Amino acid sequence: MMSRLLPPEEWHRLEGTLLWPVVKTMHPSSLIMVVERDGDIVGCAAYYQQWHLDGVWIKPGAPAVSVGRRLWHAVRQVASGFDIRSVWAMAMSPRSDKLVQSLGPSFPLNCQHYEINVRGIQ
Repeated sequence: MMSRLLPPEEWHRLEGTLLWPVVKTMHPSSLIMVVERDGDIVGCAAYYQQWHLDGVWIKPGAPAVSVGRRLWHAVRQVASGFDIRSVWAMAMSPRSDKLVQSLGPSFPLNCQHYEINVRGIQ
């Protein structure tokens, strides 16, 4: 077995892995590590920067449709200026879930999030 960094021109080989749904939006500077056995990818992990869209909120009683449209316009305008390809957003209530889903094409990240100290305990 061999482990190595997988260059962007080989990212298509990640089809069928847990990285496949997000690899299409990763920036080319991302670092994807693979373990291969006889040329077959048998393990993978990635370091990549991902923008988070947090605090998406509309004041109760405010005109949700017009505020949402203006908010979405601002989000897209800023993303374009910074070459942001995708963002992650967290919804904490049914109302915020509906709002986040209304912002554009998305798919839920049904998982637990953890912060891992990769340098070990000091």
